[in-house]
Amino acid sequence: PEAALPLMDGALVQLPAQHRLRGAIAVERAEVLVELGQASPAAVEQMLADARAAGLPEGLPVAYASLLGLLADELAKAERHEDALNVWQQVGASPGADEDKELRQLALQGQVQALVALGRAEQAELLIDGVSIDALSGGGAEKTCDAQLALATAHVDAGAVDAGVAALAQTLATCRSPRFLLERLPELVDLLARRGRESDARALLLSVRDD
Repeated sequence: PEAALPLMDGALVQLPAQHRLRGAIAVERAEVLVELGQASPAAVEQMLADARAAGLPEGLPVAYASLLGLLADELAKAERHEDALNVWQQVGASPGADEDKELRQLALQGQVQALVALGRAEQAELLIDGVSIDALSGGGAEKTCDAQLALATAHVDAGAVDAGVAALAQTLATCRSPRFLLERLPELVDLLARRGRESDARALLLSVRDD
């Protein structure tokens, strides 16, 4: 990926500011910087400026909201949690999140984590309680399972681990597609282990195995 950066930089120099391709290159460049560990809030903000000039918010709202999410992640890494919260709120309210509900799930997770980092766990729980499955789901059984899981893990992130574990168990009782289990179970085990809830993680695994 690093070898692609000079090519992207060259294209950004050559293309007019309003050229739509600049927006796509800005998103790709930001993703490469994150992958290489070379991203920063300032670098992503520059990519956002290029994306806005190229009309990306209107032309490719999902890509633009994803780029905002990268900025929020970098702000959180820099412990600028209030700024990260504000950006995640923008993501959750964006046209891109209307189009791709996974972005709304990420925005919820990011807002909860930012609120907890700011010492506002109770506000995080109020935020979670105000979100419906429909608001996070794009329709269909698997999307609904993803939405249920997003709410359950948000409870864990907010510190309401018992409520989160109960919601996880309920989700796994009905969401049994091989894709869902293969992708999500390792994440759930790791999440609970980080909270010191290895016994709950084992119980969830056993519930899937014994069904």
